[in-house]
Amino acid sequence: MAKAKRAAEDGSLEEHSILRKIRESGQLQNVTFLKGYVGKSDNSKTVRLYLDLNFDRYFDISKSDIVHSALAPENMLPFGGTCLWVSKEALISQVKVEPTKLQAQFLQGRISRRYLKPEMERMARFTRLPVPPPETYDGSCIICPTDLCTLGCDTQTWDRCCNPI
Repeated sequence: MAKAKRAAEDGSLEEHSILRKIRESGQLQNVTFLKGYVGKSDNSKTVRLYLDLNFDRYFDISKSDIVHSALAPENMLPFGGTCLWVSKEALISQVKVEPTKLQAQFLQGRISRRYLKPEMERMARFTRLPVPPPETYDGSCIICPTDLCTLGCDTQTWDRCCNPI
């Protein structure tokens, strides 16, 4: 601390090299700091910056919008990475990769069934013609994509629930 105080008093404090480069670009107040792992982009004019080691969230950034870059120390990003200073006016594409299977599983949950079930019942009443159950129908349903069988399949609900058409 005493050394820093002496340096301030005698004028030997130097401007940080990153700060100097950004200031010299004329964009000192016009940059956003991002950090992550640079990966291959789909476009040769952009850089893809993955935000973490899961590689499921990333930014696609135009190379012309990058004001400065520097290697990130490992204490900032595990295994090292890259720091980018990007123009605040840059149009950056943000992507979050989510497998479709997970989304489909989410829609099979209790909450979805609770709120979608009444709507599906309403749609079934107004979008299909009534079809009587087969004479051999025993009141059970093997496959029910609408989950309406929990109401109990009878001759009234068979058309909405178990009709394979």
